[in-house]
Amino acid sequence: MRTLTGLSLLVCLNVYANPLAPTEHVYIASEHSSVNVSSEEARLNEVFTFNYSPEAWGSERESHPILIKIPVWFPESGSDDPSVEAFWKVFQKDGLNQVTAANVDVFSKAVGMRVSIGDQPLGVASFYAFTYGNTNAWAPLYWQQPGYSCLVFLLNELPPAFVQDKTPVTISYRLPLLNVDGQKRFFYLPNFKNLPKNKSTADFNKYSVQLSASQDCSLNISHGQRQLTVDPGKAVVLSPKTEQAIRAVIKRPGIPEAHSPRDFTR
Repeated sequence: MRTLTGLSLLVCLNVYANPLAPTEHVYIASEHSSVNVSSEEARLNEVFTFNYSPEAWGSERESHPILIKIPVWFPESGSDDPSVEAFWKVFQKDGLNQVTAANVDVFSKAVGMRVSIGDQPLGVASFYAFTYGNTNAWAPLYWQQPGYSCLVFLLNELPPAFVQDKTPVTISYRLPLLNVDGQKRFFYLPNFKNLPKNKSTADFNKYSVQLSASQDCSLNISHGQRQLTVDPGKAVVLSPKTEQAIRAVIKRPGIPEAHSPRDFTR
């Protein structure tokens, strides 16, 4: 067993969920994510399937348990949503957190993470958090974003059968929006590490992220070199790419856009 600053991580096949970003011999075979954005929050529903790479040994496919990590980007501060302040009163920003009977109501209002494999729900008992600038080994730089704390949820010792059978893994949660000088913002970072060379996330039948704007707002979306506008009540479907961030600035009709001197687009 390996211990990193109080975090006990299984030595097994590891899958980082995303956006579920696997290591070793497991990769994301499909992702279909729906992001519904209003002027106050984003609600995400994501469905993934996994597969073993051809290099996986038979013993790995049959017996090695799987650990899933699910990173999400939650405002460190600077949000109009009162659930953010309540959240940080009971959870620490840089370290391991347990979801208990004493704090589950706060957790549910702020994030409400739900996970299931097929029709079997899984409990979310813990997560660790790290903020921008954390130098610990368990806080990867590519998950660090100014203004956000990365919350990483842990699903331990999952049986390998769900990978073999390509059973859908469904993840749903809400995210308060980050407020930067009057601009409300959303951030999402896909990762498809170990995707076989003959697979492409450009296949809409296998990989897609849909962003929908509620009737009370529009979205200015940045995805790589693409700049898109989604009008109120409309949606756009994107092809996710590894470590190519999907960002959105949320605008309410009739409210002028604020211009920030700070750079949150790195």
